[in-house]
Amino acid sequence: MNEITKEPMNDRTEKTTRICPAQKKLPNMNEFSPGTLDIKKIWEVLKLLEPYQNYSGDLEGMLAVLQTRPKILKTPNEKGQRKKRARNVLIGMSQCCLLEKKGGKVTPVLTDMAKEMLVLGEKDASDAFSKYLLLNAHGLELLDAVAMIRARGESIDLQSIRDELRSRQFVVTENEVNAPKIRQWLEASELVSDDWKINDTALTALIGVGSGFLQVWNGLTRAQRVFAKQAKRLDVSNAGDWLQVRQIKRLCETTHGRGIFPEGKLREKVITPLVSVGMLEVRGTGDGRGGDSGEACVCDALRNLNIELPAEGMSGIPSDLRDKLSTPLSEIFDDLGHSSTNTRGLALELLALRLVRDIGLLPVCFRERTSKTQQAEVDLIAQGVHLHYSRWLIQCKNTASVEVSDIAKEVGMAVVLKAQVILMVTTGSFRRTVQVYANGLATSSNLQAILIDGELLKKYRLSGVAAVIDELQKAAYQVLALKAPQVRDDE
Repeated sequence: MNEITKEPMNDRTEKTTRICPAQKKLPNMNEFSPGTLDIKKIWEVLKLLEPYQNYSGDLEGMLAVLQTRPKILKTPNEKGQRKKRARNVLIGMSQCCLLEKKGGKVTPVLTDMAKEMLVLGEKDASDAFSKYLLLNAHGLELLDAVAMIRARGESIDLQSIRDELRSRQFVVTENEVNAPKIRQWLEASELVSDDWKINDTALTALIGVGSGFLQVWNGLTRAQRVFAKQAKRLDVSNAGDWLQVRQIKRLCETTHGRGIFPEGKLREKVITPLVSVGMLEVRGTGDGRGGDSGEACVCDALRNLNIELPAEGMSGIPSDLRDKLSTPLSEIFDDLGHSSTNTRGLALELLALRLVRDIGLLPVCFRERTSKTQQAEVDLIAQGVHLHYSRWLIQCKNTASVEVSDIAKEVGMAVVLKAQVILMVTTGSFRRTVQVYANGLATSSNLQAILIDGELLKKYRLSGVAAVIDELQKAAYQVLALKAPQVRDDE
């Protein structure tokens, strides 16, 4: 299971939200899809192959029957393409835990899970397979990724899905088509339509909650998810009774360590947010330090959940930003001048996130403030994976001017966090000495600093990311010239 590391929280929200660095991958469906097989229900596929799977299995028998499927049968067969497509069906099935493997190779023997689906019948087998895809094949995160794309008002197509998955640390090949094949199998349970619209009624019937709950869950901090999961486990054995908050906390710390909760702010940062989203009720909470007094009771929204949701979350985007991902760029800029400090702060983070995504970087963690940064906060850490890997520190300033001391502080953190690029963004302007400092940095070290000021942001707002990319390319050539003497002797 992938892990997301959390540090203690700051005053507004969790100090650090790390997007899981471990790579993820959708199952390689190959030719295993309702479209290729002209079969919409997994039960029919298993029934088709069942006669050939006894004992060691009849591989040739399975391949032969698959080659009779209409779409495979129409495939030109000069080079044995029909048999290759049939074999790819079996490989895809093994990726979905429907065929056994031996020595890393696919065998023509149904797994225990597949055999159980055969006994269930058509409808229940489809539901069981859909549930497997949701929980064990990143299906839930795939649906969440599509929801994110829709929230941003973007077109939902193969390319946008690939890009969104890559931003979540998925390994995605250039021509990968696994996502729509997973969607086709989910359609058999009426969980999703062919245009990726989620059927909340069907989803709730299958896993106990709808997409709204999943979005709320994904927006919780890791500490909140851990506390909610432990409360739910205790609720199962206590049949809706009130639970001691202190007991829930102790069990969480036993499993995840004492650092799982923010010291002295359990009620403020964990319990109260869970109450506000309707997962818990509380009573008898006192004013004691840590907020672990009193009792909690699990609400139906959490109790009805009949799947095991991850404590790590999915997209890693902080909860207070997730609901605002669909905010138009013009509105983000408007909010930068809002009277509310919190609104201005969120707008600045949204701007950083939008910029990072638009220029092709992958967010790694937000609001980094740890001992590694001497408790100074980095707005966003991102990584670039192009012809080479690079780590970027992004710092945004909603101020009239940026001083040399501001960039000097980022240089110190770049060294500590082993970053190669510092991206500083301001809605105002940079002092002339800041550009001089940035040039000196490029000349004398392996680092480089990129400066985006208010004038360029105006172009970004009016013309889109192309204006920013043009300036970044110009800056790259300038850095190239500054760094040339580092490897060339001109004397």
